[in-house]
Amino acid sequence: MKNNHLKIAVLFIFSAFFMITTAFAQEVSVTGKVVDSDTQEPLPGVSIIVVGTTTGTVTNFDGEYTLGVTPGSSLLFSYIGYTNVEKTITAAGTVNVELAVSTESLDEVVVVGYGSVKKKDATGAVSSVKTEDFNRGVSSSPSDLIQGKVSGVMITNSSGDPGASSSIRIRGNSSVRSGNDPLIVVDGVPLSGGNTTASANVGIGTTDARNPLNFINPSDIASMDILKDASATAIYGSRGANGVIIITTKKGTSGKNHVEYNASFSAARAANLIPVYSASEFAAISPAMNNGGDVNAMDEIFRTAFSQNHNVAFTGGNQDMKYRLSLSTQDQQGVIENTGLKKYTANLTASQDFFEKRLVVDVNMITSQVNDEYAPISNDAGYTGSLMSNALAWNPTDVLINPDGTYNQPSLDLSNPLAMLDLINDNASTLRVLSNMSASLKITSDLTYKLNLGWDMSRSTRGTSISKDLFYSGIYEKGTASVTDLFTESKLMEHTLNYNKLFNENVRFDAMAGYSYQVSNRWGKGIYGENFTYDEVDYLNQLQAISQDTRNIYSYYDPTSELQSYFGRVNFSLYDKFLVTATMRADGSSKFGTNNKFGYFPSAALAYRISEESFVPEVFDDLKVRLGWGQTGNQEFPAGASQAQYSITRDGLTRSQFDNPDLKWETSTTYNIGVDFTLFDSKLSGSVEYFSKRTQDLLFYAEAAYPSPSSGKVWTNLDAEVLNSGVEISLSGRIVETRDFSFDLSANISFLKNELQNFSRIVETGGLHGQGMSGVTSQRFVEGQPLNVFYLLVFEGLDENGISKYADGKQYVGDPNPNQILGVSASLRYKNWDMVANFNGAFGHQVYNNTATSILVASNPTKGRNTSPIYVLDGESSDNAISASTRYLEDGDFLRLNNLTVGYTFKDAPWVFESARFSVTGQNLFLITNYTGFDPEVNVNKAVDGVPSFGIDYVPYPNSRTFTFGLNVSF
Repeated sequence: MKNNHLKIAVLFIFSAFFMITTAFAQEVSVTGKVVDSDTQEPLPGVSIIVVGTTTGTVTNFDGEYTLGVTPGSSLLFSYIGYTNVEKTITAAGTVNVELAVSTESLDEVVVVGYGSVKKKDATGAVSSVKTEDFNRGVSSSPSDLIQGKVSGVMITNSSGDPGASSSIRIRGNSSVRSGNDPLIVVDGVPLSGGNTTASANVGIGTTDARNPLNFINPSDIASMDILKDASATAIYGSRGANGVIIITTKKGTSGKNHVEYNASFSAARAANLIPVYSASEFAAISPAMNNGGDVNAMDEIFRTAFSQNHNVAFTGGNQDMKYRLSLSTQDQQGVIENTGLKKYTANLTASQDFFEKRLVVDVNMITSQVNDEYAPISNDAGYTGSLMSNALAWNPTDVLINPDGTYNQPSLDLSNPLAMLDLINDNASTLRVLSNMSASLKITSDLTYKLNLGWDMSRSTRGTSISKDLFYSGIYEKGTASVTDLFTESKLMEHTLNYNKLFNENVRFDAMAGYSYQVSNRWGKGIYGENFTYDEVDYLNQLQAISQDTRNIYSYYDPTSELQSYFGRVNFSLYDKFLVTATMRADGSSKFGTNNKFGYFPSAALAYRISEESFVPEVFDDLKVRLGWGQTGNQEFPAGASQAQYSITRDGLTRSQFDNPDLKWETSTTYNIGVDFTLFDSKLSGSVEYFSKRTQDLLFYAEAAYPSPSSGKVWTNLDAEVLNSGVEISLSGRIVETRDFSFDLSANISFLKNELQNFSRIVETGGLHGQGMSGVTSQRFVEGQPLNVFYLLVFEGLDENGISKYADGKQYVGDPNPNQILGVSASLRYKNWDMVANFNGAFGHQVYNNTATSILVASNPTKGRNTSPIYVLDGESSDNAISASTRYLEDGDFLRLNNLTVGYTFKDAPWVFESARFSVTGQNLFLITNYTGFDPEVNVNKAVDGVPSFGIDYVPYPNSRTFTFGLNVSF
């Protein structure tokens, strides 16, 4: 059925493509000269591009150019430090252009909720990252593109597994139990959130969810705009408390038919692996456990991973119709054997004007098929561990393969890692379609009505089987298998009216009012079984044959989530100097209790462009002060949270949750003050922000206080607060600019503070796993401390017998939330060569090394298990008990060269190509840190009863170092 959905979607896209493709006129020759508008001096090296294509040229030393174009096309003239000029070409001839020195960056357009605004007119804390500024290299998710690019935004991947989930935090964590990720809006459609890939647990622990944004092809993204403060996000009401990321995909433009193809080929190896004892070292330490072999199990499970990515895009159109169709395929191997991701996407955008542009109809459609292949790596494996822990602890003197070719499996407590890779099969397939259609009608020259319809659908199936031949506790001689299905669907309808009035050159007013209705559903089913009879047949194909006693079938349908909203915004500009923005949104949600169905979220912002005053020095191109205040909500808790819920079993109905008619959203009140500046003809620009955000009515899932025999849990609001405050600084500089050489540098740094206040209870989370860790937690939510504060024994060294000593009682000893977040980007250009480097880092926080606590311990060699010399202390006894303590709490500070790209662009492209570019990219080239685990930039899910953890490392899928060769051509 899923394949039929995919075929229909792809057929629709191709049909639409051929329906809208038309013939265009022949090219004509255009010549001209480009000069400085003030000095009338010729400008060499001016870029001239046919809008919507990569066709173009540059002016010569005398500022002259010649270019073949199609009548009706537009030429964009751009030069660093000058205002862009666009000219429409109607026929062959001469087109001379004058460029004026201008604050180019101020004319940049940033996307805000239900509209856009010039950067110079923005009153809220909004950052925009365009295609040319994205991180380079292999990427399976849009979140990778902006890592380290925006102040106050921290993106942490759960592991190095291709397609793994990531946490995005804008200005820190704000919630104890609800979600902390921002709202994502793609082409005007807010995503409903949550995992879209089916999960599995067949006896070896739970695995990470996949990144729900994997369905988007990063090459199709034109910009990502990040709304950070409440004055910018309040337009999204009860979903705006954690910030908003607006993703805009590339659109079609008028001009001749144009084809662009880009391909990349990559090789990757695991980076920063933990060293363990070699066979000779192990034999010297534990001669009684020397079995005479010489093997490195870590080397055996890793490989050089090869990946390839192919994208082709078709664009074209005329004055009334524009289109873009892109197709892509990505085959990304993981650095661990039998892991990887294969993705196929198609993206269609089309725009048609009617009645002399009074009516505009836009269509956007993204279709993707993502196939995941998993390694047996889990977040919560116990003593027997998962793949990584077994490989680390494997006795290096013990062979993995017996002389007869069978797997050496000496114990149920330590599984052969090669056998795990071979005898465990785990694959998921996810189809997703995101589409929207909008129609804009210009009622008058000032008033426009827009209808926006959206549909988001996903279908995911995951099949997992473990052979009964695997020596693994609970699996051996039984075997297990499961098939799970997950379905999600969201529908959107929005009506907006926009009024835009320029009263005179000094007074500008625009207003927007709208209504939105979005409904989301989520349901699934699954079957699990064990004790299989026939090894010759895939266990997934004989689930129907096993005994009912060893088979479990389940299904569920979450309550429908409905959100009905009324919203509006007013912008007022006086003398292009005083700017005012006010918004209001009323959200009615089915998630809320009957006594709190609607929430109201206002905001206001003021900006004063001081640079318009005569007393400001002329070195300032722009100087603006912003003040903002607003309230936003967080309703990221399950649908039906306010209702009583029951589980259906063979024995009938069982209450699982009590109702709460007073349940409502979390409310965040934010104050923001910012200064934006641009100096020296746009050579230096930046901003400084201070914010304070107080989150109240914290959502929590607690045991219901009902008399026996009633039992169950209830969602409630706590009379507690989370305070986040901080300073954000961003700077960008054009250090050197000449015809042949340029050097640009940008940096951002954030200083963040986080504290839980008026919290009347203590909540444990951060569950640890592995030998000796049953029921042990490492973090707390507690009054007066940062969220997820570490709560551990304080390690004071070893006594004379080699046994650990600790201070009396556990103490609050560390913070997983970074105090500083850093991003640095540098770009160089010399003639046709260019180089871009991007760094990111985080400082002032701790990471708990659960791997060292329970996997690589001093007593391992006496039990025939390997360990690491970096985690065994001098004089430590093999009888030293395992305990969670500050011994394994490490500084998480790091600075990473995220990616480095060197490229060459052919100005006169060879053969039939209009343009051509070759590049080489390295990712994760070096990491500066004192952290001893795999990587300090990690966030393995160690939640307890759904209470989130943060900053814990436990034998994750390692990150990789990747080298990519890329080719971009157009014709």
